[in-house]
Amino acid sequence: MIDGLNKIEGLASGPHLRVLDPELRVIWKEMGWKLSVHASKFVSTLHDFYIAQHHSSEMMDEILKSDSIANQQETLRRLMDEAKKRTADKWALEHVNIANLQSIVAVFDMDANEYVNVWEANSALAFKPEGWR
Repeated sequence: MIDGLNKIEGLASGPHLRVLDPELRVIWKEMGWKLSVHASKFVSTLHDFYIAQHHSSEMMDEILKSDSIANQQETLRRLMDEAKKRTADKWALEHVNIANLQSIVAVFDMDANEYVNVWEANSALAFKPEGWR
């Protein structure tokens, strides 16, 4: 029993817990990255993340699954708020791409070794303006 709990606890822990930015922490965990990732893969994954966020089809599924008008209205209100946030992030789709790969890599890969590690990601994102997603 204790061995099983240790294994479950081990699955929940990992290098992603060292990532301070919540969105990047989710990406780091989902991708199963260790302490570092190749810089070009890092940038292409960020791009794919923003594409997926912008084109999410799960939104309408949530409304259709709601059992009452009040729940549907609340779900719709929440999803509209999320859609506004995604629209605000649309600029990222135009800039986080292969054409800007070297510029983005330069921001995150501070030691220019072609890998982005957790410390570098945290350092780069520490310069985000307050309240910026």
